[in-house]
Amino acid sequence: MRLRPGMLRTILGLVAFSGAVVVLRCGMPVVKAAVVPARSVAVSRPEAEDAESRAHAFIFTDKKRDSWEPAPGKSRDGQATWLATALVADFGFVDGASNYDARVMAAEVTDAQALAAVARVASVMRFKEPYRSANKRVANVAGTLIDQDNVVDGYYAAEACNLTAPVHDAVELQAFVKANLRWRSLQRADGSWADRSRPGDASGTFIATAAAVAGLCEVRDATRLLPGAPCVAHYQDSAIEPALKWLGDHVGREFEQKNYHSLYLAQRVCMLTGRSRLGTQEISRKLASKLIEWQNQDGSWGSDDGDHVVSTALAFLTLDESIWRVDVSKLQYTVDINGKSVEAHWNESPLDIDHLTRWMIHEECGDGRCWQIVEMSQPVEELLDAPVLYISGNQVLHFSDSEMDKLHAYVNRGGMILGNADKGSAAFAASFQKVGSMLFPDFQFRNLRKADRDHPIFTEQIYKNEPWVDKTTILAMSNGKREVMLLLPDDLARAWQVRDPNGSKNPFECGSSLMHYNRGSDRLRTRTDFFWSERKTNRGAN
Repeated sequence: MRLRPGMLRTILGLVAFSGAVVVLRCGMPVVKAAVVPARSVAVSRPEAEDAESRAHAFIFTDKKRDSWEPAPGKSRDGQATWLATALVADFGFVDGASNYDARVMAAEVTDAQALAAVARVASVMRFKEPYRSANKRVANVAGTLIDQDNVVDGYYAAEACNLTAPVHDAVELQAFVKANLRWRSLQRADGSWADRSRPGDASGTFIATAAAVAGLCEVRDATRLLPGAPCVAHYQDSAIEPALKWLGDHVGREFEQKNYHSLYLAQRVCMLTGRSRLGTQEISRKLASKLIEWQNQDGSWGSDDGDHVVSTALAFLTLDESIWRVDVSKLQYTVDINGKSVEAHWNESPLDIDHLTRWMIHEECGDGRCWQIVEMSQPVEELLDAPVLYISGNQVLHFSDSEMDKLHAYVNRGGMILGNADKGSAAFAASFQKVGSMLFPDFQFRNLRKADRDHPIFTEQIYKNEPWVDKTTILAMSNGKREVMLLLPDDLARAWQVRDPNGSKNPFECGSSLMHYNRGSDRLRTRTDFFWSERKTNRGAN
């Protein structure tokens, strides 16, 4: 297996700043459940690795040259953009290659998309030259490009700035604030954005709309600690919600046209928002399947005419991200109110799992992991993308018989259910334990710290025997071999939601330990792997 970014970082002994942004996700507000079609066919790990190997051969063997840039005359405004070379550097870094053109790290790059590609490499390798200088150079340039009408360039500049300057100064924060207001003012009535690089064309485009959603996510992360930042319960973004709907309605056309830049941004939107779907389209699995289907015989991606370097790099990066390991799925569910099924308060802390996952990436030098939002209407195989199913709320839980069967099947096939009582809700905590007793009548919840101070969660994970162990209450239900359900009755998600860099690490160390516990060191899998086996546990009557 080729080296992934996380492995490279571990080997090099690099420790990222806790406030940095790598390839990240922001929790998004509620969307109404859509009719879920049959799931896309997942590609196998060997298929994905073969496609990536062939792309590597095309880029680094068949296309070996002094520069990957297009022929003279194809660059923007007569100036070299370094876009192709920067994307190849990002490609090579993800692929574990070391023979990409390092001159791009010393170049005066001003193209926003190229800056973001350079930043994805330089921000990780910033403890050695030439990456240290490149990281500083990108940070200085990107901060000046955020606040502009072109939302595509604005997004890439915001991403580059967040990557290379995790702690923003007042000038950069002001640029993010201005960009937030400017981009929202440019949104069209149907939820889309127009491509401002095409004068005279005011119609909405997929690339511009996807970039605007991703850019607003980057803005929200950069400004999350400012007074009035939208990190509150029930928060719904009036710009992002209609944009997600518009993207769901139009993503099918991008697949039909094999628009690699659009599909790259579609995957970025899903990663940043935690969505596994846009509309009824299951994005990650469909992308992986289609990209393997579309790959040319020589390992490249793209049509017969034109230079294939950029399209191949974008397709490779999209494929790699589409099969990332999912650490945890956050459940979107309904509750019963006066005999009616209504949307539950499942998203009281909309950035909780997003921020926990970010923290784990930064502190543990691990890339290639993400989180997602799932619904009860999805098949159990999609729930099993992640070893942990996270259920949060402050209301009494009520699942139908079919939903209880699905939860039972999820646990029997290796999953673990983690509950969080928002605001310490006693009603939620009691109903969560009741659900556990109905699913597994032979087992009971216990206070884990009091019952088993030497439990593997406390003693065998990364943060073993740390102060969080004595400050966190965890109620656990075991089947005799492993924990099948865990409950956090004191609302750890509240600390995850805020993610204050000056705050206590205890809630994050606890959350990381819980995630690592059920994943295990041997479960460094991708979205394409289904290793779960049936583990029979008696299901009680509803």
